[in-house]
Amino acid sequence: MQWKDDDLACRTVAERLAKYEKHIKDRIPRFAAYSERVRLLVDTDRNGSVFALWTSLPAEPEITARLAQTFRAATVEEVLFDNPLLDHPEVNALYFGSA
Repeated sequence: MQWKDDDLACRTVAERLAKYEKHIKDRIPRFAAYSERVRLLVDTDRNGSVFALWTSLPAEPEITARLAQTFRAATVEEVLFDNPLLDHPEVNALYFGSA
């Protein structure tokens, strides 16, 4: 099976981890070396930049507060949807920052 087929077949975290082990086992440590966190966000030229971030987690006030340190307007919207892979509703957050 190719990567795409294996990816589409994944229904659990364990299956996704097994896919990585199968296809990129020797490269996994590189992907785990750095966090996916946003560490620094700067609108250096103040040209009206817009930032958007979709997360698979519910809203966290700390993230909106961090965005407010850089952008004039910082908001978060929660999205509730039925996740067919989990067989139950899920809440995700969309964060927006604009200058």
